[in-house]
Amino acid sequence: MDRQWLEGRVEWFDTKSGYGFVHHEKHGKVLVHSRSLGHGVDPTMIKPGILVRFRLDQVRPGPVGRLVTPVVEEISEQPPVEAKAELEAQEVLSQPVEKGISTAVSPEDTLSRLKTPSEYLAAALLYREQKRSKDARRIYQEGLERAPGVQLVLSFAAFERGANRPEAARKVYRKGVALFPNHQKLHEDAGVLELKTGHPGQATKYFERALALDPPKGSRANLNRWLGAAYFQLATQRAARINWDLLAKAKNNLEKANRLRGLSLKEVNLLHRINAIRINARAFRSFELFERAGFAIVQIFRPDTHNIDFIVEPTSEELRTTYGLEEAILVRHLLTEPKMMELRNLDAKLEVLTKEERADPSLAFLIVRTSRALMSALRRRLESGGQHTTIIPIELQAFDGDADTSNQFRNVLDQWLFRRDLYRDNFPVSGSHFFGRERQLKSLFACVSEGRHVGIFGLRKVGKTSFLWRVRDKSDSDLVAYVDLLAVPSAAKSCNYVFWLLGNELAKDFRRKYPNLAKKVGFRMFGVYENFGPLLDTPISLLFDNDLNRLRKALLHAKLDSPPKIVILIDEVERLLAAGSVSKGFEGYLDFFSYWRGQAQQHRDVVTVITGANPAITEQAQWEKIANPVYKFYEEEFLPPFDFGECTSMVRELGVGMGVRYTGGALNRIYGLTGGHPFIARRLCSRICQRRPARPLKVDERMVQDAIPDFMQEDSSLFDEILERLERDFTQELQVLELIAKRRKVSREEIRKLVGRRAGTIIHHLIGYQLISQRHGWYQIGIELLREYMLDR
Repeated sequence: MDRQWLEGRVEWFDTKSGYGFVHHEKHGKVLVHSRSLGHGVDPTMIKPGILVRFRLDQVRPGPVGRLVTPVVEEISEQPPVEAKAELEAQEVLSQPVEKGISTAVSPEDTLSRLKTPSEYLAAALLYREQKRSKDARRIYQEGLERAPGVQLVLSFAAFERGANRPEAARKVYRKGVALFPNHQKLHEDAGVLELKTGHPGQATKYFERALALDPPKGSRANLNRWLGAAYFQLATQRAARINWDLLAKAKNNLEKANRLRGLSLKEVNLLHRINAIRINARAFRSFELFERAGFAIVQIFRPDTHNIDFIVEPTSEELRTTYGLEEAILVRHLLTEPKMMELRNLDAKLEVLTKEERADPSLAFLIVRTSRALMSALRRRLESGGQHTTIIPIELQAFDGDADTSNQFRNVLDQWLFRRDLYRDNFPVSGSHFFGRERQLKSLFACVSEGRHVGIFGLRKVGKTSFLWRVRDKSDSDLVAYVDLLAVPSAAKSCNYVFWLLGNELAKDFRRKYPNLAKKVGFRMFGVYENFGPLLDTPISLLFDNDLNRLRKALLHAKLDSPPKIVILIDEVERLLAAGSVSKGFEGYLDFFSYWRGQAQQHRDVVTVITGANPAITEQAQWEKIANPVYKFYEEEFLPPFDFGECTSMVRELGVGMGVRYTGGALNRIYGLTGGHPFIARRLCSRICQRRPARPLKVDERMVQDAIPDFMQEDSSLFDEILERLERDFTQELQVLELIAKRRKVSREEIRKLVGRRAGTIIHHLIGYQLISQRHGWYQIGIELLREYMLDR
């Protein structure tokens, strides 16, 4: 996802189907889906014509907007009344000779010919067009004295605001209000200026007067919005003594505006902020602390008496460059005494936000009165090697006083963030911790678009599961069902169980992406049974097929602009298959694959994507002396280790969040030793950082070399797994690899002498895994650490 924010206008958005398009000057039509809206943005806020900001991502249907958020457009430099006045003035300007208005003569001569407010306004605008600001200001001033008009006042005030002369604009408004005390728009615009220049008391007077003039519904809503903001500023001017009466007025005005016309995201956040402060006054300090520390509050969730949750984004360049903070971060202000269950609750909230790409999965803040009861658990999390979210405790009383808030906050970040080991993550990654694979993602989405089925193969820990998660997360409109066969209980090794899992996943995704359409479809199995037990004696594959057809018909009749695909992701596919005496595989696996082959022959809207360690599933013509239904069916895509740029990006970006930097020589050496294998590279970097705990740290080539013995002693078990897998499934590939390890490099002819006619297939496998590479006609091992390990065995 591109980190740059873009802006565009909504062409249309259908709240029922949950998607629409935004027009961007460079990228054209950008898809907007209800799942890609920003923090706290309700689909009803996305209306045709409004300006939105978003980040761009590429998915199967094309460019999609992420974190789409309405831009609260400030009051125009030309409010509607003023715009009308200037249109009238343009008519006057179209006949300058008849009206006696010309800039060819001196301003004095021009002034002598002006009589009406429209003529003064037209002359001032003419000078403004010619960028003669001094003369324009003089015309405005004379007109305000000799022939004042509402349009002239509004235009003059806008002119002074545009020239960054707020005090001059304030005087113009005062004069205008005195001359035209019953003009509601004058009071409103004058109040907006006072509010934006730090005079909320005067602003409220203007807004209240405007409301007393009985404006129309739309104007009343605007005035209530402005009054809510003004009263909030007044109520919280002195943090130590909040004015509760004024805070109640702020709340009442925002609620009135909401009933009249609805609130923008900014105003919803303000209302939630007010309610949070009314629940617990110390919430004001929480919000203030993060804003002073260099964060922007982008969403405040509806508060309750247990906790107040809000999301912040770093605005300070120091936070980004020193600590690697780029994503939105969840903050929880706990209003009750902290207990261990609070950490589990926070994890559950983060899991939801992470799936929606709304928060960093690796970091959260917890504001507590005292962190003593949780400190041991929080420190264990910190030392868990990325297995748990790092939760940083914030004790508000530590920030009371006159000390520099930003420095105090950075001391807390130093204590917690620089002690993390972001490299030591044993689990699949997503969000900001997913790196590279753009080429493979584009290739896979192209296959999905064309209805081609794909098999993704690669070494252990090369990132196959993370890749499937990324496919799932980037599929905004397609319906995706993901199943990890490693998670299937040994007692349920039946393809009926897999069909049930897939059906539930499809139903869940259908409800999330097309909620209104999902209400009209009555499934017999999809999402109906939470437990598998009631289905034990039912024809599950038949129920699955019936529900799949119901789903297909519902999508077809919806007549969507971009018809979604139904994408089946099956991880660790080898578990399904029989493996000689080792495993009988899942019951019904032949029929399972035959079903998907049959679907492919009849329909183009269902695509299966499988992952495994090797492509035997599609290369073997027979299984147990029965024809393989998916022989040559899946397009092989080896998931190789990272290239140099991807590996470098991963190492650098994770290091920034730990206070670790690398020299160019160190990065080159890391890539040479690991061949870009993401898991091996991360483990090597982890060993480097463990040897030198002091921060900040700048890693050079010598430090990389010093960490090799630690890595070979503690982390080389992965090499055992790779070699054992080759010995079990690809014995000849292992022979070739051992030959290359001994000789450092070999020719194709030498490989042919060793393995005969299978040399081409064997080289294809080993290059696909990136275990070997070819250079100038010679083959050599791509992972230097693996070669050293093989020689020492």
